[in-house]
Amino acid sequence: MALTYVTVSYENELTMKIDEMKTELISCPIDLCIAVIIPIRLLTQSVIRNCKIEKVPAVFVDPQNLYELEKIPWESIRESEYPFNSPLIPITSSTQKEEVENDLSKWKSIMKKEKIPDVFEVLHENQALSAKVLNKSGFAKSYLMCGTEVSYNLYINAKEIKKVEEVNLFHYYGDRLIVTVHKGNGVRSGAEFLKT
Repeated sequence: MALTYVTVSYENELTMKIDEMKTELISCPIDLCIAVIIPIRLLTQSVIRNCKIEKVPAVFVDPQNLYELEKIPWESIRESEYPFNSPLIPITSSTQKEEVENDLSKWKSIMKKEKIPDVFEVLHENQALSAKVLNKSGFAKSYLMCGTEVSYNLYINAKEIKKVEEVNLFHYYGDRLIVTVHKGNGVRSGAEFLKT
């Protein structure tokens, strides 16, 4: 499964941009989740409700001014999310490490105080998401349902693999991959690729 996003600048373009992205990726051979990036001024009850309707698994928020976080009616945001609870994920444009840490610390304290689901980890492009992020976000929840097709990899269970982080397993232990199932069909068994 892959994650992509659309950037939304105005509330009325949310559904249109998600539909455009779905149309562009309709022939894509992998499962995709479409998240949204919004400026902090769009963190409103109606936008969150629309994200829930569109089944957006995560909302990336660009908090250009963190003092605006204090003005947001968090209780209504929390009510709008329920029961889908897409996490809010901060993205920072600052390159200064100290400034980023201060921003993320303020973000985390507000999310914890207001009991808003969020992901506090920095997500890196072209890397597998950790189990913690998948469980906290809607990425796994929105696609793993009974009766649907599932894609996964199984690795040889070895002592050194138990101590390896998931990102490293994904990138460096391809030789230990023993089974690959894509959309319910076995496509690899050991070194042999299966014809479907």
